[in-house]
Amino acid sequence: MLSSHDHNITKFFSERYPNEFITFKLIEYKGNVSVFVFYFEEESELEKTWSNVSGNVAGLYQAELAEDFDMWNIYMFYLCRSELSLALKYKIENDRFSSRKIVLDNYEEEISDIGINDIIDEHITNIDIMYDPKEAKKLALSLDTGTDRIIWELIKDLSLKPGKKSLHESEQILSQIEQNIKDEDQQS
Repeated sequence: MLSSHDHNITKFFSERYPNEFITFKLIEYKGNVSVFVFYFEEESELEKTWSNVSGNVAGLYQAELAEDFDMWNIYMFYLCRSELSLALKYKIENDRFSSRKIVLDNYEEEISDIGINDIIDEHITNIDIMYDPKEAKKLALSLDTGTDRIIWELIKDLSLKPGKKSLHESEQILSQIEQNIKDEDQQS
């Protein structure tokens, strides 16, 4: 639920940037994470506005936060319909003043709560990442069985130091791996 401070900041940005301001969200994620979303049609609009927007967030919002976690977990998403120059994207995303800035250009999707939540999931909460411990265990087991195990046994003690000895050793191991693969192919 938005506090009166959060409501005031939403009102400020809606009035100050009526065409660009999309939303403000406060997400409880290991503390409060603040998310501001702005939309621009053209690169030139973004270029002349983003720094002022960032300064307003710092002065009017961030300065009022009491908790360190809250102060250092402010995200600003700049969506732009047109393609942006790499120089501008780099300049905005690498600006460390007040907040983390993420620029998404060529943004042609309809702006909706679902789309905004997808962006937040991808860039902040990582809910979109599917992790299956069973799959990770299968991968670990594959190194212990079959051809992978044989190859692993051959290379695990390989020295990667420069020199003729290391090169000769690498060539021998590569020959052994090739032979193992040929043998396995003949058995199939």
